[in-house]
Amino acid sequence: MSTAVEPTAPSSSTTRATPTVTGTSTGPRSTGRTRRRAERREGFRADIEGLRAVAVGLVLAYHAGLPWVPGGFVGVDVFFVISGFLITGLIVREVETTGRLRLARFYARRIRRLLPATAVVLAATAALTVAVLPPVRWAQTAGDIAAAAGYVVNWRLAGDAVDYLSADAPPSPVQHFWSLAVEEQFYLAWPLLIIAVVWAHRRFGRRSSPRRALVAGLAVIAVPSLAWSVHLTATSPGQAYFVSTTRAWELAIGAALALAATRLARLPHRSATVAAWAGLGAIAVAALTYDATTAFPGHTALLPTLGAAAVIAAGTTTHRTSPGALLGTAPMRFIGGLSYSLYLWHWPLLMAATAGWGGLSTAQGLLVVTASIVPAWLTHRLVEAPIHHARALATHPARAFAVGALATAVALTAAAIT
Repeated sequence: MSTAVEPTAPSSSTTRATPTVTGTSTGPRSTGRTRRRAERREGFRADIEGLRAVAVGLVLAYHAGLPWVPGGFVGVDVFFVISGFLITGLIVREVETTGRLRLARFYARRIRRLLPATAVVLAATAALTVAVLPPVRWAQTAGDIAAAAGYVVNWRLAGDAVDYLSADAPPSPVQHFWSLAVEEQFYLAWPLLIIAVVWAHRRFGRRSSPRRALVAGLAVIAVPSLAWSVHLTATSPGQAYFVSTTRAWELAIGAALALAATRLARLPHRSATVAAWAGLGAIAVAALTYDATTAFPGHTALLPTLGAAAVIAAGTTTHRTSPGALLGTAPMRFIGGLSYSLYLWHWPLLMAATAGWGGLSTAQGLLVVTASIVPAWLTHRLVEAPIHHARALATHPARAFAVGALATAVALTAAAIT
């Protein structure tokens, strides 16, 4: 299915590289020369790959119990901004290049990228549940796994009014899937909203750029979402943490950055460098000062969210005084490239180790999250990357949908037999 939408004017040349999408190369990301060629061709953003590493590092440190990162959960908010930026950039680039948005191909790409690794981890989580968790928790966990497979587990957790920041009750082994569910719901709805806004823009004869109409549409989403986040955080913090409606504004900020990429590219180098450092500083302040007593998300989520936005908006400046030089280093890019699989694996392994050892010290927690790099790398190398970049799937969306259906069936079967 393809939907024609009005293309916008291509970006003009500027003094700095235009903020573009990252992580969209068509070749395997694990190869050297092929990857470098793909990165140049697709406008790869090494700084955003490094920002992913920062985000997942904060989450892992927080989950491991590192005491000096009590607000590491804000790494998820950084991911939300990145996702909104990347997905919108992909859509805008396709529209500007082809004059249309091919929905089937868009959804097929998301399926290839996300579902196979998800199925592997959910199946492994089901096995770990039976192996180490008490039988009294099997039924609840099976339901959680099924909800995670359908990317609706955030609503299930919100319905149970689970407080993610509370240590009173044992958390679900797939509780971390709540953020992936929020993102998947955004991926499903956002292209449809773009089509609706552009159609309305054409229908009523507007001659201005459709980007302005899309920014207005984002404002209609973001402002009520932020207001609702503030309200619900004050009245029902457990629900506020999980539901998509309190998080939509964070993804919308990332989307707005993609729509404003041409203007952002005109920022002077010095201003961009200052903005990027200020953004990283804001993320660090939130991670170091927020804790379980912080009313979150609400207005406090503005600090890490706007911090991530500032880093992305600063563009690809790689001068030695800019954070882009640090974020683009090989170790940061390695962790950033593994961030999805690493995020998937670390939490069920932590929960299994906690159940098996009767609790974890900080040192043990750090050991587990460090060890999770191994299954994350294997999953990325053997499952995630090959399927994501398979030509047979890329050129035939129907095959990708079949792979997605199979992956979901595997996860649901694992849940059913738990």
